Amino acid sequence: NTTLLNPITDIYQIDNEVLNFQRIIDQFGADKISFWFQEDEQKPIIIACHIVCNQPNYALVFSIKGITKILVAEYYSNSKNEILSTILDRLQLPEAKFIKVPKAARKLFIHELLNFEIAEHPTKYKFGILPIKAGQTEENQFYSNSMSEDLDEFLSLIGGRIALKNWPHFRGGLDVKSNETGEFSVYTKYRNNEIMFHVSPLMPFNPECEQQIERKRHLGNDIILIVFLEEGAIFDPAIVRSQFNHSFFAIQKDQIGSKKLNNTVYRLQVA
Repeated sequence: NTTLLNPITDIYQIDNEVLNFQRIIDQFGADKISFWFQEDEQKPIIIACHIVCNQPNYALVFSIKGITKILVAEYYSNSKNEILSTILDRLQLPEAKFIKVPKAARKLFIHELLNFEIAEHPTKYKFGILPIKAGQTEENQFYSNSMSEDLDEFLSLIGGRIALKNWPHFRGGLDVKSNETGEFSVYTKYRNNEIMFHVSPLMPFNPECEQQIERKRHLGNDIILIVFLEEGAIFDPAIVRSQFNHSFFAIQKDQIGSKKLNNTVYRLQVA
Protein backbone atom coordinates (compact mmCIF):
# COMPACT_ATOMS: atom_id res chain seq x y z
CA ASN A 1 0.00 0.00 0.00
CA THR A 2 1.30 3.48 -0.85
CA THR A 3 0.07 6.97 -0.07
CA LEU A 4 1.22 9.86 -2.24
CA LEU A 5 2.37 12.63 0.06
CA ASN A 6 2.40 15.29 -2.66
CA PRO A 7 0.92 15.00 -6.17
CA ILE A 8 3.73 17.10 -7.68
CA THR A 9 6.74 15.13 -6.47
CA ASP A 10 7.24 11.38 -6.47
CA ILE A 11 7.79 10.80 -2.77
CA TYR A 12 5.61 8.20 -1.14
CA GLN A 13 4.81 7.10 2.36
CA ILE A 14 4.54 3.32 2.21
CA ASP A 15 3.19 0.56 4.41
CA ASN A 16 5.36 -2.41 3.57
CA GLU A 17 6.03 -5.28 5.98
CA VAL A 18 9.08 -6.35 3.97
CA LEU A 19 10.83 -2.97 4.05
CA ASN A 20 12.58 -2.48 7.37
CA PHE A 21 15.80 -1.10 8.78
CA GLN A 22 17.52 -4.49 9.06
CA ARG A 23 16.67 -5.28 5.43
CA ILE A 24 18.03 -1.94 4.19
CA ILE A 25 21.29 -2.53 6.06
CA ASP A 26 21.56 -6.09 4.71
CA GLN A 27 20.85 -4.98 1.14
CA PHE A 28 22.87 -1.78 0.89
CA GLY A 29 25.37 -2.00 3.76
CA ALA A 30 25.48 0.06 6.96
CA ASP A 31 28.12 2.37 5.48
CA LYS A 32 25.64 3.44 2.77
CA ILE A 33 23.05 4.68 5.26
CA SER A 34 23.01 8.33 6.32
CA PHE A 35 21.55 9.44 9.65
CA TRP A 36 20.08 12.73 10.81
CA PHE A 37 18.57 13.53 14.19
CA GLN A 38 16.52 16.34 15.64
CA GLU A 39 17.83 17.88 18.85
CA ASP A 40 14.59 18.01 20.76
CA GLU A 41 14.26 16.08 24.02
CA GLN A 42 10.46 16.31 23.91
CA LYS A 43 10.12 15.05 20.33
CA PRO A 44 13.26 13.11 19.35
CA ILE A 45 13.29 12.13 15.69
CA ILE A 46 15.93 10.15 13.81
CA ILE A 47 15.97 9.71 10.04
CA ALA A 48 17.88 6.88 8.37
CA CYS A 49 18.24 7.34 4.61
CA HIS A 50 19.70 5.33 1.79
CA ILE A 51 20.32 8.07 -0.79
CA VAL A 52 22.00 7.39 -4.14
CA CYS A 53 21.33 9.78 -7.00
CA ASN A 54 19.24 8.46 -9.90
CA GLN A 55 18.12 5.35 -8.01
CA PRO A 56 15.08 4.51 -5.91
CA ASN A 57 15.80 5.64 -2.35
CA TYR A 58 14.41 4.79 1.04
CA ALA A 59 14.09 6.65 4.32
CA LEU A 60 12.89 5.48 7.72
CA VAL A 61 11.70 8.08 10.20
CA PHE A 62 11.93 6.95 13.84
CA SER A 63 9.90 8.89 16.40
CA ILE A 64 7.81 8.35 19.52
CA LYS A 65 4.86 7.77 17.17
CA GLY A 66 6.56 4.79 15.55
CA ILE A 67 8.33 4.25 12.24
CA THR A 68 7.34 6.01 9.02
CA LYS A 69 8.62 4.48 5.76
CA ILE A 70 9.38 6.67 2.74
CA LEU A 71 10.06 5.77 -0.90
CA VAL A 72 11.56 8.30 -3.33
CA ALA A 73 11.03 7.49 -7.03
CA GLU A 74 14.14 6.96 -9.16
CA TYR A 75 13.72 9.82 -11.63
CA TYR A 76 13.19 12.35 -8.84
CA SER A 77 16.54 11.61 -7.16
CA ASN A 78 18.64 14.52 -8.38
CA SER A 79 20.75 15.37 -5.31
CA LYS A 80 21.09 14.00 -1.79
CA ASN A 81 20.42 17.34 -0.12
CA GLU A 82 17.37 17.98 -2.28
CA ILE A 83 15.92 14.56 -1.50
CA LEU A 84 16.38 14.96 2.24
CA SER A 85 14.97 18.49 2.13
CA THR A 86 11.89 17.33 0.22
CA ILE A 87 11.28 14.40 2.58
CA LEU A 88 11.42 16.72 5.59
CA ASP A 89 9.15 19.22 3.85
CA ARG A 90 6.53 16.63 2.96
CA LEU A 91 6.55 15.30 6.55
CA GLN A 92 6.33 18.87 7.85
CA LEU A 93 9.57 18.56 9.81
CA PRO A 94 11.85 21.59 10.35
CA GLU A 95 15.00 20.99 8.30
CA ALA A 96 17.04 23.51 10.30
CA LYS A 97 16.79 21.41 13.47
CA PHE A 98 18.28 18.27 11.92
CA ILE A 99 21.95 17.42 12.36
CA LYS A 100 23.88 14.70 10.59
CA VAL A 101 25.04 11.93 12.90
CA PRO A 102 28.86 11.88 13.17
CA LYS A 103 30.68 8.75 12.04
CA ALA A 104 31.85 8.00 15.58
CA ALA A 105 28.23 7.60 16.73
CA ARG A 106 26.92 5.58 13.78
CA LYS A 107 27.47 2.16 15.37
CA LEU A 108 25.54 3.15 18.48
CA PHE A 109 22.71 4.65 16.40
CA ILE A 110 22.40 1.49 14.29
CA HIS A 111 22.29 -0.71 17.40
CA GLU A 112 19.61 1.40 19.09
CA LEU A 113 17.47 1.76 15.96
CA LEU A 114 17.51 -2.00 15.35
CA ASN A 115 16.33 -2.55 18.94
CA PHE A 116 13.63 0.08 18.46
CA GLU A 117 12.42 -1.59 15.26
CA ILE A 118 12.24 -5.00 16.95
CA ALA A 119 10.20 -3.55 19.82
CA GLU A 120 7.95 -1.62 17.42
CA HIS A 121 7.49 -4.45 14.92
CA PRO A 122 8.26 -7.87 16.40
CA THR A 123 9.48 -10.45 13.90
CA LYS A 124 9.51 -13.48 16.19
CA TYR A 125 6.31 -15.13 17.44
CA LYS A 126 5.27 -18.20 19.40
CA PHE A 127 1.79 -19.69 19.08
CA GLY A 128 0.34 -22.56 21.08
CA ILE A 129 -1.46 -25.52 19.49
CA LEU A 130 -3.82 -27.51 21.71
CA PRO A 131 -5.95 -30.41 20.40
CA ILE A 132 -9.38 -31.23 21.82
CA LYS A 133 -11.19 -34.52 21.24
CA ALA A 134 -14.91 -35.28 21.19
CA GLY A 135 -16.48 -35.35 24.64
CA GLN A 136 -13.65 -33.52 26.40
CA THR A 137 -14.75 -30.65 28.65
CA GLU A 138 -11.81 -30.11 31.00
CA GLU A 139 -8.48 -28.38 30.45
CA ASN A 140 -6.52 -31.28 31.94
CA GLN A 141 -8.00 -33.55 29.27
CA PHE A 142 -6.89 -31.15 26.51
CA TYR A 143 -3.28 -31.14 27.69
CA SER A 144 -3.18 -34.93 27.91
CA ASN A 145 -4.01 -35.51 24.23
CA SER A 146 -1.60 -37.20 21.84
CA MET A 147 -1.01 -36.61 18.15
CA SER A 148 -3.69 -37.60 15.63
CA GLU A 149 -3.55 -38.00 11.85
CA ASP A 150 -5.77 -34.95 11.32
CA LEU A 151 -3.63 -32.77 13.60
CA ASP A 152 -0.43 -34.01 11.96
CA GLU A 153 -1.87 -33.12 8.56
CA PHE A 154 -2.77 -29.62 9.78
CA LEU A 155 0.71 -29.08 11.22
CA SER A 156 2.29 -29.94 7.87
CA LEU A 157 0.17 -27.17 6.35
CA ILE A 158 1.30 -24.38 8.69
CA GLY A 159 4.98 -25.25 9.09
CA GLY A 160 7.73 -27.80 9.00
CA ARG A 161 8.69 -30.26 11.71
CA ILE A 162 12.16 -29.51 13.05
CA ALA A 163 14.52 -31.26 15.46
CA LEU A 164 14.97 -29.05 18.50
CA LYS A 165 18.43 -30.23 19.53
CA ASN A 166 21.01 -27.68 18.31
CA TRP A 167 18.27 -25.73 16.50
CA PRO A 168 20.05 -22.51 15.35
CA HIS A 169 17.06 -20.22 14.74
CA PHE A 170 14.29 -18.73 16.86
CA ARG A 171 13.37 -21.29 19.52
CA GLY A 172 10.36 -19.64 21.18
CA GLY A 173 11.51 -20.55 24.68
CA LEU A 174 11.93 -24.25 23.87
CA ASP A 175 14.99 -26.20 24.99
CA VAL A 176 17.48 -26.80 22.16
CA LYS A 177 20.20 -28.52 24.19
CA SER A 178 18.83 -31.56 25.97
CA ASN A 179 15.30 -32.12 24.57
CA GLU A 180 13.64 -31.19 27.86
CA THR A 181 10.70 -29.70 25.93
CA GLY A 182 10.54 -32.51 23.39
CA GLU A 183 12.56 -33.76 20.44
CA PHE A 184 10.58 -31.96 17.74
CA SER A 185 8.49 -28.87 17.15
CA VAL A 186 6.89 -27.02 14.23
CA TYR A 187 8.48 -23.87 12.80
CA THR A 188 7.92 -21.58 9.83
CA LYS A 189 8.91 -18.27 8.29
CA TYR A 190 6.30 -15.91 6.90
CA ARG A 191 7.03 -12.50 5.37
CA ASN A 192 10.33 -12.06 7.17
CA ASN A 193 8.78 -13.26 10.46
CA GLU A 194 9.76 -16.37 12.41
CA ILE A 195 7.08 -18.47 14.10
CA MET A 196 7.64 -21.29 16.55
CA PHE A 197 4.58 -23.35 17.42
CA HIS A 198 4.23 -24.82 20.90
CA VAL A 199 2.55 -28.10 19.95
CA SER A 200 1.20 -29.75 23.08
CA PRO A 201 1.38 -33.41 21.85
CA LEU A 202 5.01 -32.92 20.77
CA MET A 203 6.01 -31.95 24.31
CA PRO A 204 6.87 -34.53 26.99
CA PHE A 205 3.88 -36.28 28.58
CA ASN A 206 4.01 -37.04 32.30
CA PRO A 207 1.54 -39.81 33.29
CA GLU A 208 1.92 -38.85 36.94
CA CYS A 209 0.93 -35.22 36.41
CA GLU A 210 -2.79 -34.74 35.77
CA GLN A 211 -2.39 -31.08 34.79
CA GLN A 212 0.60 -31.68 32.47
CA ILE A 213 2.36 -28.64 33.91
CA GLU A 214 5.32 -28.79 31.51
CA ARG A 215 3.02 -28.51 28.50
CA LYS A 216 0.85 -25.82 30.03
CA ARG A 217 3.90 -23.84 31.12
CA HIS A 218 4.52 -22.97 27.48
CA LEU A 219 1.04 -22.91 25.92
CA GLY A 220 -0.45 -21.14 28.93
CA ASN A 221 1.92 -18.21 28.34
CA ASP A 222 1.13 -17.85 24.63
CA ILE A 223 -1.03 -14.86 23.75
CA ILE A 224 -2.47 -16.73 20.77
CA LEU A 225 -3.71 -20.28 21.20
CA ILE A 226 -4.70 -22.38 18.20
CA VAL A 227 -7.26 -24.96 19.32
CA PHE A 228 -7.48 -27.94 16.99
CA LEU A 229 -10.89 -29.58 17.25
CA GLU A 230 -11.00 -33.25 16.38
CA GLU A 231 -14.18 -34.58 14.77
CA GLY A 232 -17.16 -34.00 17.07
CA ALA A 233 -15.26 -31.80 19.54
CA ILE A 234 -16.53 -28.46 20.81
CA PHE A 235 -14.66 -25.66 22.58
CA ASP A 236 -15.56 -23.06 25.20
CA PRO A 237 -12.76 -20.52 25.81
CA ALA A 238 -13.95 -20.09 29.40
CA ILE A 239 -12.60 -23.56 30.18
CA VAL A 240 -9.00 -22.46 29.58
CA ARG A 241 -7.49 -20.97 32.74
CA SER A 242 -4.72 -18.61 31.68
CA GLN A 243 -3.99 -14.94 32.22
CA PHE A 244 -2.01 -14.75 28.99
CA ASN A 245 -4.17 -16.53 26.37
CA HIS A 246 -6.05 -13.64 24.79
CA SER A 247 -6.97 -14.88 21.30
CA PHE A 248 -8.29 -18.33 20.45
CA PHE A 249 -8.35 -19.71 16.89
CA ALA A 250 -10.51 -22.82 16.77
CA ILE A 251 -9.63 -24.95 13.72
CA GLN A 252 -11.65 -27.99 12.66
CA LYS A 253 -11.39 -30.18 9.61
CA ASP A 254 -14.55 -30.02 7.52
CA GLN A 255 -15.09 -33.73 6.97
CA ILE A 256 -18.02 -33.36 4.55
CA GLY A 257 -16.43 -30.52 2.59
CA SER A 258 -13.13 -32.37 2.36
CA LYS A 259 -14.83 -35.43 0.87
CA LYS A 260 -16.80 -33.37 -1.65
CA LEU A 261 -13.74 -31.44 -2.83
CA ASN A 262 -11.38 -34.40 -2.52
CA ASN A 263 -9.08 -32.04 -0.65
CA THR A 264 -8.70 -31.07 2.99
CA VAL A 265 -10.56 -27.92 4.01
CA TYR A 266 -10.98 -26.37 7.45
CA ARG A 267 -13.45 -24.28 9.39
CA LEU A 268 -12.13 -21.40 11.50
CA GLN A 269 -13.67 -19.62 14.48
CA VAL A 270 -12.01 -16.79 16.41
CA ALA A 271 -12.69 -15.86 20.03
